[in-house]
Amino acid sequence: MLTNHAPFSSRHRIVDTSGRVRPVAVIAHSITDATGRAIGTEGFYLDLTDAEMAVVQRRVDDQVRAFRDSIGVIEQAKGMLMLVYGVNADRAFDVLRWRSQQENVKIRDVAAALVDEIQAGMTIEEHHRRRLDEIVLRPRRSSEDASDAVH
Repeated sequence: MLTNHAPFSSRHRIVDTSGRVRPVAVIAHSITDATGRAIGTEGFYLDLTDAEMAVVQRRVDDQVRAFRDSIGVIEQAKGMLMLVYGVNADRAFDVLRWRSQQENVKIRDVAAALVDEIQAGMTIEEHHRRRLDEIVLRPRRSSEDASDAVH
């Protein structure tokens, strides 16, 4: 800017009168006298707070979505292991962690592969499906109903 008198921009953090740190961009160009010598600059500050907050919010949303997707497939795989092997959630997770370490891949990837393979390659016998139908369709008492029945 000093040599070629070209416009410039730069990023800064300033503290406003309330003590909040705000990201800003300075966009300016040089002012020259009649001989072409730089005698000052002219431009403006652009408050980037909202723009940066939007970027941060998008990143947080993406991370939460990725976490939710990961945890969902892990929970599915755990449930499958719990059902088939009759183990609790902690033990099912131990199995996933062990396979993850054996294969040197993320637990989420082990879980996703397991879920995909089970869904594609395992069939449930009809009598098991009927029993599950009975369990799912059986009326349940709410905790309020159960406490009323005791009194």
